[in-house]
Amino acid sequence: MWATDPEIASTRRELTAILGGVAKEQGSLATALPYLYSALVGADQAVRAAAVSAFSALLEEDGVRDQLPELVTEGIVNALTDKYLIVVAAACDAIGLVDVPADKRVDVMNQLLAIAATYASQRYTADRMVSDALEGVRRLARGTPVESRVDASVLRIIDSMGSYEAVQQLSRMRSLATEPAWVASVVKALRPDSDPQLRRLRDDDKERLLRLLGEQPPERVAPHVQELVSIALSHLPQRAYKAWQVGDVLASLGYFAEAKQIAEKVVELTPDVLAARPYRLRAQQILACFDTEAAAAAGNETTLADALARWESIGQEIARDDEENEHARRPFIPPYLPE
Repeated sequence: MWATDPEIASTRRELTAILGGVAKEQGSLATALPYLYSALVGADQAVRAAAVSAFSALLEEDGVRDQLPELVTEGIVNALTDKYLIVVAAACDAIGLVDVPADKRVDVMNQLLAIAATYASQRYTADRMVSDALEGVRRLARGTPVESRVDASVLRIIDSMGSYEAVQQLSRMRSLATEPAWVASVVKALRPDSDPQLRRLRDDDKERLLRLLGEQPPERVAPHVQELVSIALSHLPQRAYKAWQVGDVLASLGYFAEAKQIAEKVVELTPDVLAARPYRLRAQQILACFDTEAAAAAGNETTLADALARWESIGQEIARDDEENEHARRPFIPPYLPE
């Protein structure tokens, strides 16, 4: 393991990669430690990265963790400043498992923020490393006087990402919602991604963020309402259900006019033809729902009665349309016979 001959470098990497698991399972930690630490400070970057990962596996074991010397923590912290990205990435993954000394904690947090800021906008390059760095710095800052400042820095870094990556990070780090800039960051992340192939991905995360937006005080969302409308309209005409999700959030916050704006656009873009009529009627019914909610919130009994009547009338029209045209829309499915 201590040999430096380039011809056996590949073997050393493989041995280092499995040594942590062997030490954990076979109880041979004392024997493995000198070899692992030698690899941690070795000349080959892949071997150093493998050593960091091996120590990371050991640190996840409660019974083994307490037996590791402080040199392991020092080695992992030093790996954050390694000149090779493969080593830095392994260190970012492991840093959350070590007890960073108090006198080094600020330096480590600054280093993690610098790593994340450098690579956050370089998509497809080091996404996992950036995610690990952000999670690591937040873990180190938790419960300290700098927690809010670190979270604000994390949001700024997320703002530099593409929409796909930003949605992923914000969905994972929902506790950031207490930060003043969180709403702006979420709205920015919900914009259509610059890569068309990524625009329809992470729908569950986007829906989760929208639900969190709906839980915020209306005045906190107010500066971003028009942008949310634009985001909703960007889903049309193909993905009307995504527009409805935004409309529902706006209506729940009391922005009924903007919710109606979305609903009216859906109705406008849905052709009044046989195949699309059920979708158009349901869009009209949702529009009536928004009118109903607005009237109820305003306490206007006359307008409320009119909106409810319109909603009920559209419901009856939907039932008639289903009964009269169901077979025409599905001509290859025979109609049900009466019993």
